[in-house]
Amino acid sequence: MQVVLALRSARTHENIQTVEELVCSQEGQPGTSKSPREIARETGMSHSSVRRIVKKDLNLKTFRRRDS
Repeated sequence: MQVVLALRSARTHENIQTVEELVCSQEGQPGTSKSPREIARETGMSHSSVRRIVKKDLNLKTFRRRDS
């Protein structure tokens, strides 16, 4: 008997487009950037999935916000 495992992936084309729209909509507006956790709350994905999409699919770097 063979067991077929279905891989779960949040990196669907729709999710990549959604994250891209949220990330790119902040360009040219200093101080309005959203963290991966904030984007994750809006989209319902985990923050690690958002970070993975930003890094691997959009070829961008995420950062941690520092309060000064």
